[in-house]
Amino acid sequence: MRKKPEQERVKRILIIRLGAIGDVVLSSVAVRNIQNDFPEAEIDFCTKHRYVPLIRHNPNIQKIISVSDDTGNAEIIRKIRKHAYDMVVDLQGNIKSRLFSFFSGSRFRTRSSMMRFRRFMLVQFRINLYRNIIPVPIRFLNAVRKWGVSDDGKGPDLFINSKLEERFATRIEKDAGPNTQGFIVLAPGAGRATKRWPADKYSELAKYFLNRGYVIALVGGEEDRSVGREIQDLLKNPVADYIGQLSLQETAIVLKKADLVVTNDTGVMHMAAALDRKIVSLFGPTTVHLGFFPFRASAVVIEKDIPCRPCSFHGTDQCPRRHFNCMLSIDSREVVREADRLLSEGSK
Repeated sequence: MRKKPEQERVKRILIIRLGAIGDVVLSSVAVRNIQNDFPEAEIDFCTKHRYVPLIRHNPNIQKIISVSDDTGNAEIIRKIRKHAYDMVVDLQGNIKSRLFSFFSGSRFRTRSSMMRFRRFMLVQFRINLYRNIIPVPIRFLNAVRKWGVSDDGKGPDLFINSKLEERFATRIEKDAGPNTQGFIVLAPGAGRATKRWPADKYSELAKYFLNRGYVIALVGGEEDRSVGREIQDLLKNPVADYIGQLSLQETAIVLKKADLVVTNDTGVMHMAAALDRKIVSLFGPTTVHLGFFPFRASAVVIEKDIPCRPCSFHGTDQCPRRHFNCMLSIDSREVVREADRLLSEGSK
């Protein structure tokens, strides 16, 4: 009978999660728990180059194998084999990551379940085969439970470069100016249009908190610049617009300063959860079944029970039914109520 790896002298472990932002952040739960149960082992991580800042300062990770868009699979496999890993944990489960795992030369390999068939049946035919709601970090952990890895009950991690934080905090304080109430961060973007709460509703939310003396900041990627400009155009008072201007580490610093984060279903939401921020999340085409609700966070998810949800896994460029009711029916007053409630519970 083949021995389990916990019965071996495991020296090196590789975890593979190539992307995206939210998934890499959520994988930190598996990283930490694997380290807890294999304390003598060195853990390395393989991810796409653009996501390296999310894990670079994680004390549980020793080395990072960075995958650039122009890096060939053979080159990555050579790097992996060079390290002679005792265990490989594939948290991606696509063709590329399976190749990396299969040719790693590792004796012990495992892969997390993406539940693709259940997801397909739910999204395409509204047939719910999910017996239980299993958040993505737990799916990641389930891949290594057979090796004796347990769940410490904590949420995801996101570690920030302390020197960068010290330098960048000065800019945030300057941009914020007199802060009579607190600091609220809005993340109005998303990878696909149907996952974005409309800009005019974000502007209504911003006006409410600006009138109460809060400082408002906008964060997001380069692709979110247009929605940031739209929000600014609807406001009489300017807000700190960092959209498309910050690195992932700088975005994390802004989030860490926040008393509250209001966000769509995006990677920023998971970053905020990892930083233990209070969160109001707005979900449209995606639902809890897909596993991406804020994990073990002080968060409120606002969504509408519409029969056509979920209509996609990652969102789409336009509503398949042409009405977009999943997002349009979320009223800014409802978001304000939940935000006020979280803020009234006291600062972190």
